[in-house]
Amino acid sequence: MTIIVFGAVYAVLLIIFMRVLHGRGGVLIVGYNALQKEERERYNEKALRNCVIWLLSGFSACIALIPAGVQLRMPWLIYIGIALAVLLPVVFVIYANTGGHFLLDGTKHKRTRQ
Repeated sequence: MTIIVFGAVYAVLLIIFMRVLHGRGGVLIVGYNALQKEERERYNEKALRNCVIWLLSGFSACIALIPAGVQLRMPWLIYIGIALAVLLPVVFVIYANTGGHFLLDGTKHKRTRQ
């Protein structure tokens, strides 16, 4: 049963991964998709997609560790998979929100106070 559930999750991640990989995944990036058109033009969509590809690849590998640990009866593999699956999005959010990595002009995004 565990293999079937994680296999279904893995299949969904693979479909999203392939969509992003072939350049049609910009609509799947939630924060980017919610921006106005003028604001969206300031961001490098290709760099965003590449970063999401790395995130999905890493997350898929983490998810694959869990059923592998169940099948091989190695609980430490399950714990590593869960820990990495929790840690990876945190690292991704920190990376995405610091340094202006995805801006076309290379400057940091300046927020204005109202």
